[in-house]
Amino acid sequence: MTEEFYPKPDEALRKRKFIEYRDFYVNKFSRDKSLKILDLGCSYGLFLDTCKHCGYLNYEGVDFDTEAVEYAQKELGLKNIFQDDLFNFLNSRSDGTYDIVTAFNVIEHIKKEQVTGLLNLIFSKIKTGGTIYIEVPNGDSPIGIHTFYSDITHEFAYTKSLITRLLKMAGFEEIKVLPNRVRSNLLIRLAQKVLAKVVGFDDKLMFSGNLVVIGTKK
Repeated sequence: MTEEFYPKPDEALRKRKFIEYRDFYVNKFSRDKSLKILDLGCSYGLFLDTCKHCGYLNYEGVDFDTEAVEYAQKELGLKNIFQDDLFNFLNSRSDGTYDIVTAFNVIEHIKKEQVTGLLNLIFSKIKTGGTIYIEVPNGDSPIGIHTFYSDITHEFAYTKSLITRLLKMAGFEEIKVLPNRVRSNLLIRLAQKVLAKVVGFDDKLMFSGNLVVIGTKK
């Protein structure tokens, strides 16, 4: 089903995602290139390819889809990319293994009764002082709801308050919830601010398709 909903990336998409991942995520990482990074649901490996090109070579990725994993291995030359169920893979790793765990557009595919177990498992595999980065469809936004219902494999949408509560329950602290991108056109931003004020929402989050969630293990 991955090929139907998520076709193999072309060169234009690879370049666009490289810039997005580099500027929004990788540039915020510690400059210690030995960081141990795990990308859950790594798909075609575009995030880890960005990490590699930025000098981070101590990485692992896992995805259930064989074709996506093979693409990451053969087309991008990524090592340590595994085909496995996320729960099986995490249970095979020692506690406190990773400095950074990412899960971009993954949590919404997990059945809601399994989400707390997955977050608890991720928490146990992160080192003290390590960080989780999550991206999910934004349940506080009409754009996010459209994103959610555009994929039949999605199980649940997440609001800022819900995803914050779930990460706190798993043990994460210093939780930040951010819009994944904000429009730069001043007239559009003004219109967004006015509309958001009318309905009592945060204007940036209201018009963001996805939520970016960051939590720390203290």
